[in-house]
Amino acid sequence: MSKKFTKTILSSAVAGLMLISTTAMANEYDIILYSNGSAKITEKGSAKEVLGAINTTTGSIMAFNNEEVTKGAADILKKHGNQMTPDARNEIQRYLESVAYPVYMPELKLENIKSLNGNDIKKIQKIKEDVSKVVTSANSAEYLSAIRSGGNTEAYLAINKTSPALSKEYSRISGNIEQLNKDTTFAIDANGNITLDETGSVERESVKNVVAAIQADTTIY
Repeated sequence: MSKKFTKTILSSAVAGLMLISTTAMANEYDIILYSNGSAKITEKGSAKEVLGAINTTTGSIMAFNNEEVTKGAADILKKHGNQMTPDARNEIQRYLESVAYPVYMPELKLENIKSLNGNDIKKIQKIKEDVSKVVTSANSAEYLSAIRSGGNTEAYLAINKTSPALSKEYSRISGNIEQLNKDTTFAIDANGNITLDETGSVERESVKNVVAAIQADTTIY
């Protein structure tokens, strides 16, 4: 199974859900934004996709390890007599969705993606390609844990290149730092009040700042 084919399947998973809202220009590329927060980047004036399955809310793009997908798709096709039947196509689609994962880059957030230039897009392509070479479904949880805990995709790649074992330690340390931040700060909601609802919090304040604010509010002059 070709890389082009697997990429087409991944793109088709979200294509039917999108409504075009606006198009931004980036030199030789068109940046197409959709009302549901998705986006794709195509060659200028063409439908040829350069980057797809972008989530501008989380600042991420879906990726997969091509070697893993090629082998998995080949195994599925073999079960179907090497015929691309509707059932085989659907099974490959489900398999691809199960092994795909998001690659996080701040450049892909809505506030940044509109101003991307050609060099930025090439950099994103390179990072996505590098991640897909080292991250598979077997270690994607490790990568995602590191990034969602405040780690950095480029730092993860550099550490993994030095030693794959060190990337596990980077993930662990990133998680510890994130937990330490939660343990030493308060979640603040949109009204400026302390909240226990982490999902609804909009920012965090240190214990020192919160205590100082409470002291100021309760001091009689």
